[in-house]
Amino acid sequence: MQFNELKFLTEVQRIHLNQEEIGIYKAIQKSDVRSKLNNFVDYGNNPRFSAALDAICENLVGRTIFELLITKMIAKGKKMRIVAHNNQNEGSSYDNYVVYINLSRYDKNKGDVGIESMQYYCVNADGKIEIKLKSLAESIFHEFCHALHEVSGTYTPKVEKKCRLVLAEDFWTNDEELRTICCLEHDPICDHCFDLIMSGDSFRPRYGHGGFTKGERSEQDESEERKKIKKHLLLSQKFMDGWKEYVV
Repeated sequence: MQFNELKFLTEVQRIHLNQEEIGIYKAIQKSDVRSKLNNFVDYGNNPRFSAALDAICENLVGRTIFELLITKMIAKGKKMRIVAHNNQNEGSSYDNYVVYINLSRYDKNKGDVGIESMQYYCVNADGKIEIKLKSLAESIFHEFCHALHEVSGTYTPKVEKKCRLVLAEDFWTNDEELRTICCLEHDPICDHCFDLIMSGDSFRPRYGHGGFTKGERSEQDESEERKKIKKHLLLSQKFMDGWKEYVV
């Protein structure tokens, strides 16, 4: 699959930038994005966070989200932080210019891939439900999507009527999470486009907002969850397939 960079960049500017910001955005050299981040995102020189930011900036969608955020932060005179926390009951989150990450959920000995006990559902090319892991870089990107929606003034965590049947099963939590994952409203700054570039032909769209902890669920619970997904898969497919707009 070949990513449509021209359409991606055109839509990104249309959705996320106003006229005053376009000049700032275009003045940022793509080769400077990673080094500029150190002036706008404080991550405490944590080497794991640094490596994750490196990986994000090597991805067109990831680098672009930081170009947009740097533009917004220059315009607003703001900075952001990435903070590690150790609350075992919490994963990653974003709030008021701070991204919170639970590093214990990623295996640093395996390139910070999500640990085996933290699973996410995805849909393979045959439409079958599978399990996938989410890396530290993917988690940080996801939380910065929330940040972008906030600073762009496009953060709308509400339940729309069109999503209500899907959300009734709590797969997506709200429309803002659905947008962050699936290109809702045609926004290509999302998990699916990021992962599409990262994984290429092995891309398997993530299904749902939450994951589950394997050790806390029985095989029967997992079986019931898969049944719920299959029941609503056709209904929710139209929300999941936004990434296809950006493939040539």
